[in-house]
Amino acid sequence: MATEAWRQFNCYSVLGISSTAGPDEIRTAYRRMSLKSHPDSGGTHEGQVRVNLAYEVLYDPVIRQAHDFHWIKAWASAKPKTESVREAPRTKTAEPHRPPPAEPKAHRETPPLSVEELFKRVKERIDKEFAKIWATREEKVNSTTTAYEQRYQNGLSSRGWRFAISVGLTMAALGEFVKGPILWIAAVIGWVSFLIVAQGIQIGSRKISFGDQEWRNKVRSYAAEDIDATCRKEEAKFRDYLGHVAALGQLASRSSTLDDSEKHIARRITA
Repeated sequence: MATEAWRQFNCYSVLGISSTAGPDEIRTAYRRMSLKSHPDSGGTHEGQVRVNLAYEVLYDPVIRQAHDFHWIKAWASAKPKTESVREAPRTKTAEPHRPPPAEPKAHRETPPLSVEELFKRVKERIDKEFAKIWATREEKVNSTTTAYEQRYQNGLSSRGWRFAISVGLTMAALGEFVKGPILWIAAVIGWVSFLIVAQGIQIGSRKISFGDQEWRNKVRSYAAEDIDATCRKEEAKFRDYLGHVAALGQLASRSSTLDDSEKHIARRITA
């Protein structure tokens, strides 16, 4: 096929770009080289044909992949050229003792990790995180219950001193030795403040009455509900993470076809 001609030359060298160039960079380089290689600009017909072919190869993701694989093998198999260098005469001097170079350690390659094995490892780690979340549930419920009980006691105490202040202001306002509306206004504010907390304490969207005999049981029940909701929210975050890993695995393991665009292939390479 005609496109096999790129085996004779490196298309990146023809366009003067790196092997990581994107579509926009390839088009810009093609226009720049066409201005130089076109016969009307002092170039040659063969040079323009080579530039056109380099552009077609690099802009097609399938042919470009074959081109890159071919030239990567060529670079890997190429041996560096040795040149004979004429040394200038020099006087003999005592050379310092140098230890022999250490032998390179044998490199043991680890087998590549498959997508299935990666997903299995991630799932095992997430299962451990699930166990940690629910293992500390009872401890979190106890600490939250203690905090809610303290809030209840603080609310009860606040109701008491607000009531006492409101009564004191009212008695002072009723006294004959006091004249003017200032204490009456303060008394009204005090009673409004008392009425706000008179009925009970607010815990989230729930309210516990100060006269409720089962308030301790309700406090613990509310604490357990809040901790369970928090644990389920943390579980959902890990499940979303596992779903993202599975989606990336499917994307990376899916085979490319001639109908795929360069963007789709780039996404798989990135994955």
